[in-house]
Amino acid sequence: EDAKQAGVAVAYGSHAILRAGSRSFYDFKRVTGKVGTKKSWKHFLAAVRFHHVPYGCGIWPAFFTLGTGVEWPTGGEMDILEYVNDQGSM
Repeated sequence: EDAKQAGVAVAYGSHAILRAGSRSFYDFKRVTGKVGTKKSWKHFLAAVRFHHVPYGCGIWPAFFTLGTGVEWPTGGEMDILEYVNDQGSM
């Protein structure tokens, strides 16, 4: 609900849109969204279409999964998409 109110997440029947929000009250930070579930899976399939991935100094867009049962970073993560700072699309 917080991400919806901040305008960074919109859910439809067949898809959702996540976007970078406006600047927060912290310097150089933006409001962001996070998708989480109460269930864990051993296998999963994600169909993702990235229409626009922002880039530039200070930007760090990422889409990743986290391990279950153990907190990050001990549980690890699997990066699906991650750009660092001013590294453009490849």
